[in-house]
Amino acid sequence: PSRLGLAASSVYGGLEKAKATRNGLCALMSTEHAILTFVSMVNCEPEFARFFLEANDNNLELAVQNYFAAHGGNAATDPSSNQEGAAVPEGLPGYEQPVRAPIAQFNDTLIDHDPAMRLPQRPVQTAAAEHPLEAFRDFKSEADKPGMAPSSEVFGLSKKPRNLAEIYRPPVELCFSGTFEQLREEGRKLSRWLLVNIQSPVEFASQQLNADTWQDETLGAVIKANFLFWQQYFDSTEGAKYCRYYLQGSTSFPHIGVIDPVTGQLVKSWSGFKDAERLMDSLVNYADTPPKDVFADEAMPDAAATTDAGGVAAAGEEAELAAAIAASLHRAEDAPAQAAPEAEWPAAPEMPAQGEPETLVMRVRLPSGQQWQQTFKLDFTLHELLCAVHHLSGHALSTNKAYQLATQGAAPLTQPTATLRSMGVSGRVAVNLSEVN
Repeated sequence: PSRLGLAASSVYGGLEKAKATRNGLCALMSTEHAILTFVSMVNCEPEFARFFLEANDNNLELAVQNYFAAHGGNAATDPSSNQEGAAVPEGLPGYEQPVRAPIAQFNDTLIDHDPAMRLPQRPVQTAAAEHPLEAFRDFKSEADKPGMAPSSEVFGLSKKPRNLAEIYRPPVELCFSGTFEQLREEGRKLSRWLLVNIQSPVEFASQQLNADTWQDETLGAVIKANFLFWQQYFDSTEGAKYCRYYLQGSTSFPHIGVIDPVTGQLVKSWSGFKDAERLMDSLVNYADTPPKDVFADEAMPDAAATTDAGGVAAAGEEAELAAAIAASLHRAEDAPAQAAPEAEWPAAPEMPAQGEPETLVMRVRLPSGQQWQQTFKLDFTLHELLCAVHHLSGHALSTNKAYQLATQGAAPLTQPTATLRSMGVSGRVAVNLSEVN
Protein backbone atom coordinates (compact mmCIF):
# COMPACT_ATOMS: atom_id res chain seq x y z
CA PRO A 1 0.00 0.00 0.00
CA SER A 2 2.78 2.43 0.74
CA ARG A 3 4.30 1.84 -2.66
CA LEU A 4 0.94 2.36 -4.36
CA GLY A 5 0.43 5.56 -2.39
CA LEU A 6 3.87 6.85 -3.35
CA ALA A 7 3.28 6.01 -7.01
CA ALA A 8 -0.10 7.71 -6.98
CA SER A 9 1.42 10.80 -5.40
CA SER A 10 4.15 10.88 -8.05
CA VAL A 11 1.62 10.55 -10.84
CA TYR A 12 -0.55 13.30 -9.36
CA GLY A 13 2.49 15.60 -8.98
CA GLY A 14 3.45 14.94 -12.58
CA LEU A 15 -0.03 15.70 -13.76
CA GLU A 16 -0.07 19.00 -11.82
CA LYS A 17 3.31 19.91 -13.19
CA ALA A 18 2.22 19.14 -16.72
CA LYS A 19 -0.95 21.10 -16.19
CA ALA A 20 1.04 24.14 -14.92
CA THR A 21 3.38 23.87 -17.85
CA ARG A 22 0.46 23.70 -20.24
CA ASN A 23 -1.19 26.72 -18.57
CA GLY A 24 2.09 28.64 -18.77
CA LEU A 25 2.45 27.76 -22.44
CA CYS A 26 -1.14 28.81 -23.08
CA ALA A 27 -0.62 32.07 -21.25
CA LEU A 28 2.60 32.66 -23.20
CA MET A 29 0.88 31.84 -26.45
CA SER A 30 -2.02 34.10 -25.48
CA THR A 31 0.38 36.98 -24.72
CA GLU A 32 2.29 36.48 -27.94
CA HIS A 33 -0.96 36.28 -29.84
CA ALA A 34 -2.15 39.49 -28.19
CA ILE A 35 1.15 41.18 -29.10
CA LEU A 36 0.89 40.09 -32.72
CA THR A 37 -2.74 41.16 -32.84
CA PHE A 38 -1.90 44.58 -31.32
CA VAL A 39 0.97 45.03 -33.80
CA SER A 40 -1.26 44.19 -36.74
CA MET A 41 -4.00 46.53 -35.55
CA VAL A 42 -1.97 49.64 -34.72
CA ASN A 43 1.09 48.99 -36.89
CA CYS A 44 3.79 49.33 -34.23
CA GLU A 45 6.88 47.51 -33.01
CA PRO A 46 6.43 44.28 -30.90
CA GLU A 47 8.39 45.79 -27.99
CA PHE A 48 6.08 48.77 -27.89
CA ALA A 49 3.05 46.38 -28.11
CA ARG A 50 4.38 44.29 -25.21
CA PHE A 51 4.94 47.42 -23.09
CA PHE A 52 1.53 48.83 -23.93
CA LEU A 53 -0.23 45.50 -23.18
CA GLU A 54 1.54 45.14 -19.82
CA ALA A 55 0.46 48.70 -18.97
CA ASN A 56 -3.14 47.58 -19.62
CA ASP A 57 -2.94 44.24 -17.69
CA ASN A 58 -2.51 42.29 -20.96
CA ASN A 59 -6.07 43.17 -21.88
CA LEU A 60 -5.93 43.39 -25.66
CA GLU A 61 -9.29 45.11 -26.06
CA LEU A 62 -8.51 47.74 -23.38
CA ALA A 63 -5.03 48.35 -24.79
CA VAL A 64 -6.37 48.92 -28.34
CA GLN A 65 -9.06 51.33 -27.08
CA ASN A 66 -6.55 53.35 -25.05
CA TYR A 67 -4.15 53.53 -27.96
CA PHE A 68 -6.73 54.83 -30.42
CA ALA A 69 -8.05 57.28 -27.82
CA ALA A 70 -4.53 58.70 -27.36
CA HIS A 71 -3.98 58.98 -31.15
CA GLY A 72 -7.32 60.49 -32.10
CA GLY A 73 -8.73 57.30 -33.52
CA ASN A 74 -6.03 57.02 -36.23
CA ALA A 75 -3.47 54.28 -36.38
CA ALA A 76 -0.03 54.79 -37.81
CA THR A 77 0.17 53.99 -41.48
CA ASP A 78 3.96 54.01 -41.84
CA PRO A 79 5.62 50.96 -40.28
CA SER A 80 8.85 52.91 -39.92
CA SER A 81 7.16 55.63 -37.91
CA ASN A 82 7.68 53.72 -34.67
CA GLN A 83 11.33 52.97 -35.23
CA GLU A 84 13.98 54.86 -33.26
CA GLY A 85 12.67 58.31 -32.57
CA ALA A 86 9.02 57.22 -33.10
CA ALA A 87 6.27 59.18 -31.35
CA VAL A 88 5.28 57.91 -27.93
CA PRO A 89 1.74 58.56 -26.65
CA GLU A 90 1.43 61.39 -24.12
CA GLY A 91 1.68 60.18 -20.52
CA LEU A 92 3.96 57.22 -21.30
CA PRO A 93 7.69 57.01 -20.59
CA GLY A 94 9.75 58.51 -23.41
CA TYR A 95 7.07 61.03 -24.46
CA GLU A 96 8.53 64.32 -25.72
CA GLN A 97 6.72 67.61 -26.31
CA PRO A 98 6.50 68.20 -30.06
CA VAL A 99 8.49 71.13 -31.45
CA ARG A 100 6.80 73.39 -34.02
CA ALA A 101 8.39 73.95 -37.39
CA PRO A 102 10.57 77.09 -37.71
CA ILE A 103 9.00 80.25 -39.17
CA ALA A 104 10.09 80.89 -42.72
CA GLN A 105 12.45 83.82 -43.27
CA PHE A 106 11.06 87.05 -44.76
CA ASN A 107 12.11 90.68 -45.26
CA ASP A 108 10.03 93.69 -44.26
CA THR A 109 10.43 97.37 -43.25
CA LEU A 110 9.94 98.14 -39.57
CA ILE A 111 10.15 101.95 -39.82
CA ASP A 112 9.79 104.03 -42.96
CA HIS A 113 12.91 106.01 -43.91
CA ASP A 114 10.85 109.22 -43.96
CA PRO A 115 8.62 109.31 -40.86
CA ALA A 116 7.07 112.60 -41.95
CA MET A 117 5.43 110.87 -44.92
CA ARG A 118 3.53 108.61 -42.52
CA LEU A 119 2.00 111.47 -40.56
CA PRO A 120 -1.58 112.37 -41.45
CA GLN A 121 -1.64 115.55 -43.47
CA ARG A 122 -4.40 118.02 -42.70
CA PRO A 123 -5.47 120.82 -45.04
CA VAL A 124 -3.94 124.28 -44.80
CA GLN A 125 -5.36 126.10 -41.82
CA THR A 126 -6.58 129.56 -42.75
CA ALA A 127 -8.99 130.50 -39.97
CA ALA A 128 -8.65 130.23 -36.20
CA ALA A 129 -6.90 127.13 -34.95
CA GLU A 130 -8.90 123.90 -34.94
CA HIS A 131 -7.94 120.36 -34.03
CA PRO A 132 -9.73 116.98 -33.82
CA LEU A 133 -8.34 116.43 -30.30
CA GLU A 134 -9.73 119.69 -29.02
CA ALA A 135 -11.98 118.98 -26.03
CA PHE A 136 -13.64 122.35 -25.46
CA ARG A 137 -14.35 123.65 -28.95
CA ASP A 138 -17.55 123.80 -30.99
CA PHE A 139 -16.20 124.21 -34.53
CA LYS A 140 -19.66 124.07 -36.08
CA SER A 141 -20.92 127.13 -34.24
CA GLU A 142 -17.64 128.94 -34.93
CA ALA A 143 -17.94 128.20 -38.64
CA ASP A 144 -21.49 129.58 -38.75
CA LYS A 145 -20.22 133.08 -37.92
CA PRO A 146 -16.52 133.21 -38.75
CA GLY A 147 -14.63 136.18 -37.36
CA MET A 148 -17.48 137.28 -35.10
CA ALA A 149 -17.39 137.16 -31.34
CA PRO A 150 -20.56 136.37 -29.38
CA SER A 151 -22.23 139.31 -27.77
CA SER A 152 -21.02 139.81 -24.20
CA GLU A 153 -23.95 141.99 -23.15
CA VAL A 154 -27.70 141.74 -23.57
CA PHE A 155 -29.67 144.89 -22.72
CA GLY A 156 -26.82 146.12 -20.53
CA LEU A 157 -26.53 142.83 -18.59
CA SER A 158 -23.45 140.66 -18.72
CA LYS A 159 -24.05 137.45 -20.64
CA LYS A 160 -22.56 134.35 -19.03
CA PRO A 161 -21.11 131.58 -21.21
CA ARG A 162 -23.56 128.76 -21.75
CA ASN A 163 -21.01 125.93 -22.10
CA LEU A 164 -17.31 125.09 -22.21
CA ALA A 165 -17.15 125.79 -25.93
CA GLU A 166 -17.95 129.46 -25.27
CA ILE A 167 -15.55 129.69 -22.34
CA TYR A 168 -12.57 128.31 -24.27
CA ARG A 169 -13.46 129.67 -27.68
CA PRO A 170 -10.51 131.08 -29.72
CA PRO A 171 -10.26 134.82 -30.39
CA VAL A 172 -11.69 134.54 -33.91
CA GLU A 173 -12.28 138.31 -34.00
CA LEU A 174 -8.50 138.87 -33.63
CA CYS A 175 -7.14 136.08 -35.83
CA PHE A 176 -5.59 136.73 -39.22
CA SER A 177 -6.81 134.34 -41.93
CA GLY A 178 -4.01 133.19 -44.19
CA THR A 179 -0.60 131.59 -44.36
CA PHE A 180 2.49 132.85 -42.59
CA GLU A 181 3.87 134.39 -45.78
CA GLN A 182 0.60 136.26 -46.29
CA LEU A 183 0.79 137.37 -42.66
CA ARG A 184 4.28 138.79 -43.16
CA GLU A 185 3.27 140.57 -46.35
CA GLU A 186 0.28 142.15 -44.64
CA GLY A 187 2.44 143.17 -41.69
CA ARG A 188 4.91 144.92 -43.99
CA LYS A 189 2.11 146.83 -45.70
CA LEU A 190 0.47 147.95 -42.45
CA SER A 191 3.74 148.37 -40.47
CA ARG A 192 2.47 146.09 -37.70
CA TRP A 193 4.23 143.53 -35.58
CA LEU A 194 3.18 139.89 -35.92
CA LEU A 195 1.85 138.26 -32.75
CA VAL A 196 1.95 134.47 -33.16
CA ASN A 197 0.33 131.93 -30.84
CA ILE A 198 1.18 128.24 -31.40
CA GLN A 199 -1.07 125.95 -29.34
CA SER A 200 -1.30 122.27 -28.39
CA PRO A 201 -4.74 120.69 -27.89
CA VAL A 202 -3.46 118.53 -25.03
CA GLU A 203 -1.97 121.42 -23.03
CA PHE A 204 -4.54 123.11 -20.78
CA ALA A 205 -2.43 126.29 -20.78
CA SER A 206 -3.56 126.75 -24.40
CA GLN A 207 -7.18 126.69 -23.24
CA GLN A 208 -6.34 129.19 -20.49
CA LEU A 209 -4.96 131.63 -23.05
CA ASN A 210 -8.21 131.44 -25.02
CA ALA A 211 -10.40 131.77 -21.94
CA ASP A 212 -8.52 134.44 -19.99
CA THR A 213 -5.76 136.21 -21.92
CA TRP A 214 -7.11 136.68 -25.45
CA GLN A 215 -10.60 137.56 -24.17
CA ASP A 216 -9.29 140.57 -22.23
CA GLU A 217 -10.82 143.69 -23.80
CA THR A 218 -7.87 146.01 -23.13
CA LEU A 219 -5.34 143.54 -24.51
CA GLY A 220 -7.61 142.93 -27.50
CA ALA A 221 -7.68 146.65 -28.27
CA VAL A 222 -3.87 146.84 -28.15
CA ILE A 223 -3.54 143.84 -30.47
CA LYS A 224 -6.07 145.19 -32.97
CA ALA A 225 -4.33 148.56 -33.14
CA ASN A 226 -0.70 147.48 -33.36
CA PHE A 227 -0.41 143.78 -34.19
CA LEU A 228 -1.57 141.09 -36.59
CA PHE A 229 -2.61 138.07 -34.51
CA TRP A 230 -2.08 134.55 -35.93
CA GLN A 231 -3.06 131.38 -34.03
CA GLN A 232 -2.19 127.85 -35.17
CA TYR A 233 -1.81 124.33 -33.79
CA PHE A 234 1.72 122.97 -33.69
CA ASP A 235 0.90 119.97 -35.92
CA SER A 236 -1.02 121.85 -38.60
CA THR A 237 0.70 122.48 -41.94
CA GLU A 238 1.48 126.14 -41.26
CA GLY A 239 2.07 125.60 -37.55
CA ALA A 240 4.60 122.83 -38.17
CA LYS A 241 6.43 125.04 -40.67
CA TYR A 242 6.64 127.85 -38.10
CA CYS A 243 7.96 125.42 -35.46
CA ARG A 244 10.71 124.20 -37.81
CA TYR A 245 11.86 127.74 -38.60
CA TYR A 246 11.59 129.41 -35.20
CA LEU A 247 11.29 126.82 -32.39
CA GLN A 248 13.81 124.28 -33.77
CA GLY A 249 12.52 121.18 -31.98
CA SER A 250 11.18 122.88 -28.84
CA THR A 251 8.07 121.14 -27.51
CA SER A 252 7.11 123.73 -24.89
CA PHE A 253 3.58 124.85 -25.74
CA PRO A 254 1.72 127.13 -25.91
CA HIS A 255 4.18 129.49 -27.61
CA ILE A 256 3.73 133.25 -28.02
CA GLY A 257 6.11 135.15 -30.28
CA VAL A 258 6.56 138.64 -31.70
CA ILE A 259 7.87 138.60 -35.29
CA ASP A 260 9.33 141.50 -37.26
CA PRO A 261 7.46 141.36 -40.61
CA VAL A 262 10.32 143.10 -42.45
CA THR A 263 13.21 140.85 -41.45
CA GLY A 264 11.21 137.83 -40.26
CA GLN A 265 13.17 137.80 -36.97
CA LEU A 266 11.65 136.42 -33.77
CA VAL A 267 12.32 139.38 -31.47
CA LYS A 268 10.50 138.11 -28.37
CA SER A 269 8.96 134.83 -27.26
CA TRP A 270 7.16 133.30 -24.27
CA SER A 271 6.08 129.76 -23.44
CA GLY A 272 3.26 128.55 -21.23
CA PHE A 273 0.35 130.56 -19.89
CA LYS A 274 0.72 134.36 -19.62
CA ASP A 275 -1.97 136.53 -18.09
CA ALA A 276 -3.27 139.55 -19.97
CA GLU A 277 -1.70 142.17 -17.71
CA ARG A 278 1.87 140.87 -17.89
CA LEU A 279 1.64 140.20 -21.62
CA MET A 280 0.25 143.67 -22.32
CA ASP A 281 3.13 145.32 -20.40
CA SER A 282 5.56 143.69 -22.82
CA LEU A 283 3.52 144.30 -25.98
CA VAL A 284 3.09 148.02 -25.29
CA ASN A 285 6.84 148.49 -25.76
CA TYR A 286 6.54 147.16 -29.31
CA ALA A 287 3.40 149.19 -29.97
CA ASP A 288 5.37 152.39 -29.38
CA THR A 289 7.93 151.49 -32.09
CA PRO A 290 6.13 149.85 -35.03
CA PRO A 291 8.30 148.08 -37.64
CA LYS A 292 9.17 150.11 -40.72
CA ASP A 293 10.30 148.87 -44.10
CA VAL A 294 12.44 151.92 -44.80
CA PHE A 295 13.72 150.42 -48.03
CA ALA A 296 10.38 149.57 -49.57
CA ASP A 297 9.73 151.08 -52.97
CA GLU A 298 7.44 154.02 -52.42
CA ALA A 299 4.66 154.32 -54.97
CA MET A 300 4.62 157.63 -56.85
CA PRO A 301 1.54 159.62 -55.77
CA ASP A 302 -1.01 160.45 -58.41
CA ALA A 303 -0.80 164.12 -59.40
CA ALA A 304 -4.56 164.52 -59.25
CA ALA A 305 -4.74 162.94 -55.80
CA THR A 306 -1.85 164.86 -54.25
CA THR A 307 -3.05 167.04 -51.41
CA ASP A 308 -1.65 170.36 -50.30
CA ALA A 309 -0.29 168.76 -47.17
CA GLY A 310 1.56 166.21 -49.24
CA GLY A 311 3.01 168.95 -51.43
CA VAL A 312 4.23 170.87 -48.39
CA ALA A 313 5.81 167.71 -46.98
CA ALA A 314 7.53 167.00 -50.30
CA ALA A 315 8.77 170.57 -50.49
CA GLY A 316 10.14 170.32 -46.98
CA GLU A 317 11.99 167.13 -47.84
CA GLU A 318 13.46 168.73 -50.97
CA ALA A 319 14.60 171.73 -48.94
CA GLU A 320 16.31 169.49 -46.39
CA LEU A 321 17.98 167.54 -49.20
CA ALA A 322 19.20 170.75 -50.84
CA ALA A 323 20.58 172.01 -47.54
CA ALA A 324 22.41 168.73 -46.99
CA ILE A 325 23.95 168.89 -50.48
CA ALA A 326 25.02 172.52 -49.92
CA ALA A 327 26.62 171.65 -46.59
CA SER A 328 28.43 168.74 -48.22
CA LEU A 329 29.78 170.98 -51.00
CA HIS A 330 30.87 173.59 -48.44
CA ARG A 331 32.80 170.96 -46.50
CA ALA A 332 34.36 169.76 -49.74
CA GLU A 333 35.59 173.29 -50.53
CA ASP A 334 37.06 173.65 -47.05
CA ALA A 335 38.84 170.32 -47.29
CA PRO A 336 42.61 170.34 -47.74
CA ALA A 337 43.82 170.47 -51.30
CA GLN A 338 45.80 167.26 -51.03
CA ALA A 339 43.57 164.31 -50.09
CA ALA A 340 44.95 160.91 -49.20
CA PRO A 341 45.21 158.65 -52.26
CA GLU A 342 42.61 155.93 -52.44
CA ALA A 343 43.46 152.27 -52.84
CA GLU A 344 41.85 150.14 -55.48
CA TRP A 345 38.93 147.87 -54.51
CA PRO A 346 39.61 144.15 -55.08
CA ALA A 347 37.60 142.38 -57.74
CA ALA A 348 34.05 141.44 -56.83
CA PRO A 349 33.57 137.85 -55.66
CA GLU A 350 31.69 135.39 -57.81
CA MET A 351 28.01 135.94 -57.14
CA PRO A 352 25.70 132.92 -56.61
CA ALA A 353 22.53 132.33 -58.57
CA GLN A 354 19.21 133.04 -56.92
CA GLY A 355 17.78 130.01 -55.15
CA GLU A 356 21.09 128.32 -54.35
CA PRO A 357 21.43 126.89 -50.82
CA GLU A 358 23.13 128.95 -48.14
CA THR A 359 22.18 132.23 -49.86
CA LEU A 360 19.90 135.18 -49.21
CA VAL A 361 18.47 137.99 -51.32
CA MET A 362 19.33 141.50 -50.14
CA ARG A 363 17.74 144.77 -51.22
CA VAL A 364 20.51 147.25 -50.38
CA ARG A 365 19.83 150.93 -49.89
CA LEU A 366 23.06 152.58 -51.08
CA PRO A 367 24.57 155.73 -49.53
CA SER A 368 23.33 157.64 -52.60
CA GLY A 369 19.73 156.69 -51.80
CA GLN A 370 19.43 154.28 -54.71
CA GLN A 371 18.38 150.66 -54.18
CA TRP A 372 20.15 147.59 -55.50
CA GLN A 373 19.06 143.96 -55.15
CA GLN A 374 21.46 141.03 -55.34
CA THR A 375 21.83 137.43 -54.11
CA PHE A 376 24.71 136.89 -51.66
CA LYS A 377 26.20 133.87 -49.95
CA LEU A 378 25.75 133.75 -46.19
CA ASP A 379 29.53 133.26 -45.83
CA PHE A 380 30.32 136.54 -47.65
CA THR A 381 32.14 139.04 -45.43
CA LEU A 382 31.27 142.72 -45.22
CA HIS A 383 34.40 143.52 -47.24
CA GLU A 384 33.33 141.15 -50.05
CA LEU A 385 29.87 142.72 -50.06
CA LEU A 386 31.43 146.20 -50.37
CA CYS A 387 33.54 145.01 -53.32
CA ALA A 388 30.38 143.70 -55.01
CA VAL A 389 28.56 146.99 -54.38
CA HIS A 390 31.46 149.02 -55.76
CA HIS A 391 31.83 146.99 -58.97
CA LEU A 392 28.29 145.79 -59.69
CA SER A 393 25.80 148.34 -58.34
CA GLY A 394 27.02 151.36 -60.26
CA HIS A 395 27.71 153.26 -57.02
CA ALA A 396 31.39 153.86 -56.32
CA LEU A 397 32.59 153.44 -52.76
CA SER A 398 35.68 154.95 -51.20
CA THR A 399 38.38 152.78 -49.67
CA ASN A 400 39.20 155.66 -47.30
CA LYS A 401 35.80 155.44 -45.64
CA ALA A 402 34.27 152.90 -43.27
CA TYR A 403 30.84 151.44 -43.93
CA GLN A 404 28.27 149.56 -41.92
CA LEU A 405 25.38 147.29 -42.90
CA ALA A 406 22.22 147.55 -40.77
CA THR A 407 18.76 146.03 -40.79
CA GLN A 408 15.73 146.08 -38.54
CA GLY A 409 16.02 143.84 -35.47
CA ALA A 410 19.75 143.00 -35.81
CA ALA A 411 23.03 144.57 -34.69
CA PRO A 412 24.85 146.54 -37.45
CA LEU A 413 27.64 144.77 -39.31
CA THR A 414 30.77 146.94 -39.01
CA GLN A 415 33.76 144.57 -39.03
CA PRO A 416 35.09 143.90 -42.55
CA THR A 417 35.72 140.23 -41.70
CA ALA A 418 32.25 139.62 -40.20
CA THR A 419 29.99 137.41 -42.31
CA LEU A 420 26.39 138.00 -43.30
CA ARG A 421 25.46 134.83 -41.39
CA SER A 422 26.41 136.59 -38.13
CA MET A 423 23.53 139.05 -38.63
CA GLY A 424 21.05 136.19 -38.09
CA VAL A 425 19.00 136.95 -41.22
CA SER A 426 17.84 134.67 -44.01
CA GLY A 427 15.52 134.53 -46.99
CA ARG A 428 14.82 138.03 -48.31
CA VAL A 429 15.91 141.04 -46.29
CA ALA A 430 16.22 144.81 -46.75
CA VAL A 431 19.41 146.42 -45.47
CA ASN A 432 20.89 149.91 -45.29
CA LEU A 433 24.51 150.56 -46.31
CA SER A 434 25.82 153.76 -44.78
CA GLU A 435 29.10 155.51 -43.97
CA VAL A 436 30.46 155.39 -40.43
CA ASN A 437 31.53 158.77 -39.10
